[in-house]
Amino acid sequence: MTTSTIVAAKTPCFFPVSRFKLTVMSVCTLNFYLLWWTFKNWLYVSNIKKKKVLPFMRSWFSPLYLHSLLLEIRDTGTSMGFAESFSPIRIYVSWLIIFLAGVIAEYLEKMPTVMADTKLNTMLSHSTMILDFVGLLAFVPLLFVQKYINDLNLTADPNCEINSKFTKGNWVLITIGCLSIILSLLSSCFPESQCP
Repeated sequence: MTTSTIVAAKTPCFFPVSRFKLTVMSVCTLNFYLLWWTFKNWLYVSNIKKKKVLPFMRSWFSPLYLHSLLLEIRDTGTSMGFAESFSPIRIYVSWLIIFLAGVIAEYLEKMPTVMADTKLNTMLSHSTMILDFVGLLAFVPLLFVQKYINDLNLTADPNCEINSKFTKGNWVLITIGCLSIILSLLSSCFPESQCP
């Protein structure tokens, strides 16, 4: 579908969600919401641009396909005559570094603490907590992209509603995620060895 067809159809080009909701849902679902975000954007590429892609697989394998999604978004904006743009490679590399920090943290958490040096264990534990926190910020580079997406959607359809409401399902996920984060923080502050 051409750009003029997208604008004439008054159809959102990509997933219209507010940056605030993207932030809250990403943090509270420990970034699982980003899978939904990439899925919905690939779905737009599949349905609106009529490209043969498998949205679920492309979102599940985001480290491999996020860059091509960012290119699709940027190229759509360019074809619509957007003056401002973003660098897909910079956004992707930023996201990948943050994502890998989270993966490394998960790996370090699963390592057995058999080392006799308690200072080294403590340092490793603190490093893991820092990497966990950094990994939780994987959504941050995508906030710039979401602003761009929302601008695209408003250009295609000035009446496009940006999804900023939290549904009951969103609140359930937020509650579960917050409880998970609190329990994780408590277990970090009070290791098993200190329990009676």
